[in-house]
Amino acid sequence: MYEKDVTFTRQILREYTTIAALRAEGLTSTECPDAKVKYLIRLMSAVVDKMTNQWFSPVEAAFRFDGGDKLIRMYNSVKILELTNPVTVIHQNPLDEDSEIEEEFESGDYAIAERFIKKTYGKWPKGVRNIIVRGVFGWLEQARDKVETTLTTALVTNAVEAVVTDVTGFVIRDLVQFYDDVNMVQAIITDIDYTNKKLKFDSVWSIPTLAIGSKARTWGAVPVGIERIVQMLVMKYRAKLSEGQGGALAGRIKSEDTDNYSYSLFDNAADVISDVTGDPLFDGLIDEYTDPTICEVI
Repeated sequence: MYEKDVTFTRQILREYTTIAALRAEGLTSTECPDAKVKYLIRLMSAVVDKMTNQWFSPVEAAFRFDGGDKLIRMYNSVKILELTNPVTVIHQNPLDEDSEIEEEFESGDYAIAERFIKKTYGKWPKGVRNIIVRGVFGWLEQARDKVETTLTTALVTNAVEAVVTDVTGFVIRDLVQFYDDVNMVQAIITDIDYTNKKLKFDSVWSIPTLAIGSKARTWGAVPVGIERIVQMLVMKYRAKLSEGQGGALAGRIKSEDTDNYSYSLFDNAADVISDVTGDPLFDGLIDEYTDPTICEVI
């Protein structure tokens, strides 16, 4: 996939785990304050996106594909959560050779199957980057139709909860996006107050205020394996770079000499396809979520 093949409608900082989850793992505020944990979560979430050539939160985007076949396969094997517009085909404008015309397909002209869009009859019109698919895409667990509600109080910097009109359909661990026409932030739900209609989460920092009437939506949760990978990366790299990164990974150790003897180990990471770090657990998880057709990373 080339950059010209996809246009992101909104760019958003992704967070695939929570401060609370890392505190539960034993990461203390003395060792790593909230601000540093939040930074590391965002950094390591971006690293995971890069390593897998995927993303694990809802992303608004427009993709362009070559026509000519019956089946459109999404780049990166990304999952289709929702199409926000009908699929369109681009034609050259007969009245102006420097402009194009978009023509919408009827909803009955195609069917969506998670990572594919199939033409109901015949094939997609032949052409180069002439088919446009606009929607929301991402690899989520417990994926379902969009659940949406409305804020009844403003969402401000350092907010740790959102009061909404209805919490029905939301569940703990859902990745929720709060947004208006201009701004969007996201958070992972850590608790739900059904009586007072509150969604609770890690603090959302440094955001423009989202006024009453702004929306909250979800399609599902960050995959458990991805959340665990980010936690592992944060725990491993929480020390300052100037302080070093600790000992060698077990999967990388081939042999060792001591004062009295030496020994060699089998390569525990030999069967791991990605072999990113040499840690069999980590690399095995990464491999499960990596785009199988990866050949180029944006």
